[in-house]
Amino acid sequence: MNKVITFLQKHLTFSIILFLVVVINLALLSNNSLIIAIVFYGVLGIALLLSLIINKEIFFGITIFFIPLSFILEQSAGPSVSFPSEPLAGILLMYLVINFFSNGKSDFTIFKHPITILILLDFLWMIITSVTSTMPLVSFKRTIIKLLYISIYYFYSIGVFKKPENISKVYVLYILGLIYPIINTFIYHTKYNFNIAAAYKMTLPFYNDHTIYGACLAFLIPFILLFIIQNNNFIKYFWFLVILVFIGATFLSFSRASWLSLVLIFLLYLAIHFKIKIQFIIMVLVSISLVGYFSYNTLKIKFQSNKSVSNKDVGQHLESMGNIKSDASNAERLNRWYCAWQMFLDKPVFGFGPGTYQFNYGPYQIKEMVTRISTYKGDRGNAHSDYLGYLCETGLIGLLIYLGLIYSALKLGLKHVHNLNSPYKNLSMVLLLSLTTFFIHGFFNSFIDIDKTMMLVLCATAGLVAIDLKNKELDNNSNENIFENQAKILGKNG
Repeated sequence: MNKVITFLQKHLTFSIILFLVVVINLALLSNNSLIIAIVFYGVLGIALLLSLIINKEIFFGITIFFIPLSFILEQSAGPSVSFPSEPLAGILLMYLVINFFSNGKSDFTIFKHPITILILLDFLWMIITSVTSTMPLVSFKRTIIKLLYISIYYFYSIGVFKKPENISKVYVLYILGLIYPIINTFIYHTKYNFNIAAAYKMTLPFYNDHTIYGACLAFLIPFILLFIIQNNNFIKYFWFLVILVFIGATFLSFSRASWLSLVLIFLLYLAIHFKIKIQFIIMVLVSISLVGYFSYNTLKIKFQSNKSVSNKDVGQHLESMGNIKSDASNAERLNRWYCAWQMFLDKPVFGFGPGTYQFNYGPYQIKEMVTRISTYKGDRGNAHSDYLGYLCETGLIGLLIYLGLIYSALKLGLKHVHNLNSPYKNLSMVLLLSLTTFFIHGFFNSFIDIDKTMMLVLCATAGLVAIDLKNKELDNNSNENIFENQAKILGKNG
């Protein structure tokens, strides 16, 4: 029996991954709903078998691998599902719940960590605002999905990351899973001669929008750079090839927010590396804000006179970042932001409820801000800002909790980077920079409820917490050794 288990552990994982990739691609190429159903229940059955026969960490790794390969499975009744990643995560959550009630063993020290407390507060406030929601059913569906994400990608990940070396392994699996969507996107680009106007749909079916795709690529680039630094020989060259592919893919995503986030995290890296004091950075930011405030009228005229449009050539695509009049993408963002702010003013305490923005913002649009891509049907997305989305859906308290979580995560990352005794300084730097790309995206887009981005963010946050707990353990062991040595010296002298 032991030999059978050993054989399964060595060979079954690869076989199942290969089988699932083949079947999922067949399902994608087919319009037959029966095949989709067979794939769906087949994956559930195989996944359950995996959780029982092998072990939950391998199963977790398979789930991570399939996140970038997942696609939205629309259902005639009920919410859409990211397939197969969400069913796999759901199975793992059920397994963990059953295992907990069977054994009753769990490490509760993570619940005392400040970041964990903030995540739980965020979730608790989400439940409260779901009760007060204008559309409780929609809000509770969103809350259940959030519970799934934080249970697997934060709480379970911390357990996996007790060995911080596992943090990198998790992101390696995501990167490997993302290679096929990159190739698929590139093939579609060649069919349209790399036309920027067609970039918005090139990432289908794996990524519903080019900005989500670009955000994930930008998030992972610091990890790939770390792998290049850490490895030698053939593996180093492999990761060098991967970074070239990812940089090319980021460029072809034509996501201006992704490009901007990479530039800004490079500046952040320089600030940390050269130990530029935070007071100086704050002073520069305040100075820029004051110049912007006193130059508001001049800047407004300049932006309104900018005629560059985001679906032309690359040069105009960049210039269009300042076009708030004729560029539909930028103008629609302003429209969504305006609606989110007005919605907040109407319900400042509890907001409209999680996930309800798209169903409520229509009446808040004004004629002067409506664009050719605006809609009153409630079928086109979100507030185009994580921060304004939090504000109008969960009120001021919800936003303050989220901002507190961001502040705590960045502060913890900086603490690890400056810890000279920590063996995880480089890894902490990567986690800090990657999280910063996401928080920058939060000003322009809203990806807070998408599994492809939330896995990256929650696992990175869990990684920082796991490193914090590990550093404390190392410090305690070091102090114990010092006390033991001192006791021995005193004993000899005595």
